[in-house]
Amino acid sequence: MNAFRKEKNLTHTEPVENLPPTLALTTVMLGGFRGLIANVLWVRAMQMQEDGKYFEMAQLGDWITKLQPHADHVWRVTAWNMSYNISVKFDGIKTPNVRWHWVRRGFELIRDQGLNYNPHSAHLYHELAWHFQHKLGHNLDDAHRFYKLAWSLEMMHDPGPDGRPGTDDDIYDGGVIGTRRDGYLDLLDPETDEDRRRLKRLKEVFKMTPEKMQAVDEMWGPLEWR
Repeated sequence: MNAFRKEKNLTHTEPVENLPPTLALTTVMLGGFRGLIANVLWVRAMQMQEDGKYFEMAQLGDWITKLQPHADHVWRVTAWNMSYNISVKFDGIKTPNVRWHWVRRGFELIRDQGLNYNPHSAHLYHELAWHFQHKLGHNLDDAHRFYKLAWSLEMMHDPGPDGRPGTDDDIYDGGVIGTRRDGYLDLLDPETDEDRRRLKRLKEVFKMTPEKMQAVDEMWGPLEWR
């Protein structure tokens, strides 16, 4: 029956993995009542938010997204908790790298996981855009300069053929975009191994495509993608 439901796309329910033993046992026992479990955890998460227990809330959010991956509001709240509540627990001047870690975890949660389960969620796209504009694009966070630098370095750094950063074949003068503002145009029809590697990294790491970048440039640009 489960195979039939999956084959015919009759349900969005996904297998639950990497849950704590107690939660996993409860999930198996209740089966279709996963939503009920998620609701109980959600109430607990909201209580933790009121109590300022943001780290504990992040763990609960992770479990809830595994139980109900198609509930886009859970991804949004969990990502916001990381980027805004947890990140500001650390000094933006003394430890900007720690702040960046949590801000990055926030938008990566939406970009790499939330949108994977909810590719048509306008709410998640809006939330992702807000994180980038408000945290990286604006200047309201004490560590905003560090965020901009960290993102720029990542975009402009190519780990080379071995795919491992910090090795002898690393390339620091182009990254996924290249040395030109519109270097992504070279990736529309890659002709060299380097271009194909850059295209692969652009899609797999940054979840971007040269076709979409070109469309955005034509409508709103020219933009500085580097």
